Amino acid sequence: MPPGVELRMARGIRVEAACLMCHGDNIAPEIATRLAEHYPQDRATGFREGDLRGLIWAEVPLATESTP
Repeated sequence: MPPGVELRMARGIRVEAACLMCHGDNIAPEIATRLAEHYPQDRATGFREGDLRGLIWAEVPLATESTP
């Protein structure tokens, strides 16, 4: 581990059923229109429930003694 890092943790972000309303492959036309307006370059669609969508990464620094 790099100096000063005591713990690292990574956890996958899985697609859940509610995510599919905007990120699935069968998006309602009115939602698709709004997504295109607000996120014209977005291509985060076509996912299925259970797909890995991203990752949360955390690092915990070494504890240091505080000086009063």
